[in-house]
Amino acid sequence: MTKYKSILILFVLTLFLSALLPVPLSAQSAGDLTDDLTDTEDNEHEQLFLLRVVWSGGENALHFEIVFEKNEENETYISYSEDITNLQSFRASLPLGDYRVQVIPFDILGRPSEPSEWRNFQISPASIEEMESGFELELPLILPPPKEPEQNIFDNLESVMVSIGLAWSPSFMLYGENEDYTFLGFGMHFSVIFRLLQNIYFGPELTTSFFVYEDYTLTAGANLLTMLWLPGHRAAFGVRFGASYPLLPQSDEGFASENSILNLGVSFRYRAANRFFVEWGLDLSHMMSDPPSGNLSPLFGAGLQF
Repeated sequence: MTKYKSILILFVLTLFLSALLPVPLSAQSAGDLTDDLTDTEDNEHEQLFLLRVVWSGGENALHFEIVFEKNEENETYISYSEDITNLQSFRASLPLGDYRVQVIPFDILGRPSEPSEWRNFQISPASIEEMESGFELELPLILPPPKEPEQNIFDNLESVMVSIGLAWSPSFMLYGENEDYTFLGFGMHFSVIFRLLQNIYFGPELTTSFFVYEDYTLTAGANLLTMLWLPGHRAAFGVRFGASYPLLPQSDEGFASENSILNLGVSFRYRAANRFFVEWGLDLSHMMSDPPSGNLSPLFGAGLQF
C-alpha cells in the first residue's frame, strides 16, 4: 500500500513540474515569426511613403484629373492610378518605384484642357531619408495657361444686309416644246434684306440674266429673298421666289403676260472673308408661254455683302 502511494505522489509531482517548465520554440517556427514581423513592418512602411502634388494655374477649371504612371522594365510606363479632385493639390500613398505624374484640368463643360508636362520622380530609400517630417515629398507642377480664343475676323451681321453678286448659270430645258440648252448663261443680283429674327433675314432682290441660245436673251426680274444664317454667321441657306420678264429679244406685240417667267430658287452662301462670299444654287424658271415650258439653271457665283 505504501508503495502505491509513493508512485502516485511521484506521478503528481512530475505533472506539476512539467507544467511549470517553458516549451522551447523550434528554429523553423522562430524564423517564420521573424519573417512575418518583417513583412508586416515593410507593408506598414510602404503606406507611409506619402506624396503631395501641388500645381499652379487652372484657376477656372471645374476639376482636375491626376494621372500616375509607373516605370516598368524597358523604360515602359504603365497606368498606375487616376484620381479626380477639385483642389489644386493632391496626396497619394505610393510604394517604392519610379513614377511620373501629370495633371489635366477640365473646363466648365467637362472637357479636358491642355495638361501639364509629365513630371518624373522616384521613391527610393535615399529619397525617403530626404523627405520632410511625416515622410511627405512635395512635387510642384505648373499648368499651361489657357489658349487665347481665336480672334473673329468676321463682323457681326447687321440688322440690314446689302449684297451684290455675279454668277455663271447654264440653262437646261426641263419640259416644253423647245429643247434648247446653253452653257453661256450669266446672272447678277442685288438685294437688301432685313433681320426678322436672330438669324433670319427677309427682303427684296433685283435680278438680271443673260443667255445665249440661237438668239440673245436678256431678262430682268424681282424676287422675295429669305436667308437663314447658321450659327457663327459663316454660312446661310437662301430661298427666293419671284418673276422676270424678257427685255431681249423684243416682242412685236409689246408687253404680253404669256412672256412672263416665274422663278423659284434655292442657294447656299459661304463667307470666305469678312465681306466676300461664294454661293451655289439651283433656279427653276417657268415660262408662261403657250404651251408652257421650264428651265433648270444651276448657279455658281460670288459677291460682296455689307
